[in-house]
Amino acid sequence: MKVNFVKMNSQGNDFIIIDNTISRHNLTTSQVKKISSRDSIGCDQLLLLNIMNANNVLCQIFNQDGSEAYQCGNGMRAIMSFLYKYYNYKKSSIAVKGVKYHASYLNENHIKITMGKPTFLKQDLMQTPTKSTLKDEDFYFNVNLDNNADTSFSFSPIMLGNFHCVVFSSGCYDNKGSIIKYLHELYSPVPNISFILNFDRFINTKDNYIKLKVNERGAGWTSSCGSGASATAAFAFKYSDILHNKLDQVYVEQAGGILEINCEDDTLYLSGPTAFEYEGTWND
Repeated sequence: MKVNFVKMNSQGNDFIIIDNTISRHNLTTSQVKKISSRDSIGCDQLLLLNIMNANNVLCQIFNQDGSEAYQCGNGMRAIMSFLYKYYNYKKSSIAVKGVKYHASYLNENHIKITMGKPTFLKQDLMQTPTKSTLKDEDFYFNVNLDNNADTSFSFSPIMLGNFHCVVFSSGCYDNKGSIIKYLHELYSPVPNISFILNFDRFINTKDNYIKLKVNERGAGWTSSCGSGASATAAFAFKYSDILHNKLDQVYVEQAGGILEINCEDDTLYLSGPTAFEYEGTWND
């Protein structure tokens, strides 16, 4: 089987886009994993498109391990860039798992996606916590692992298409291994996990700049994660109310670059760049 594809890149978060409108490839999980493997073409996510018109673009998102995702902000920017390049669309509605996301193309450095409204979870999706003290603080939790102050941390569970846990306490990244293991055991399904690296600076200076690292379900550590950045911004907007410093715009820096997230009427809007890499054909 021959599969034509386009390779796209959003700040180091790379994608294989397959326009399935005519070809109608029925890719198996094994084939998705083969295409996505770094031993083959390689990508963080594979995006399978069925394009009816500008207002009806259907998309399936597959992680590197073959599992499906419910949203990908960086991927949708790549799709919007693809639609502009190959279909001359400047605006589009992209449906993932029945949910529509509106996208617009200004230029390759400014592609805007409507990410929707975040939901701050309470006990939803949580399994029985073990070996920890879990304290509910309204929209986030404080955790003390094994009753050890050196392994305490705070996180906010947020649903934004995908399930995210935003870890934000001081020095949290130093204990990333223990934290990831704990959250993977605490929740089903496994969440994407975002670590805020400069939380002390954020609360002390009350600014709108966040440094972030994200471990994505099914893909691992990525250079940039749009939905992770958006979920983190949602947390920042809510936490800023505690600081009496109302925010409606946040800049999130990851290894791949900076994303801008705005909030209007509780709806999040993600803006950033994406780039075309090359066209190719995969042979199974």
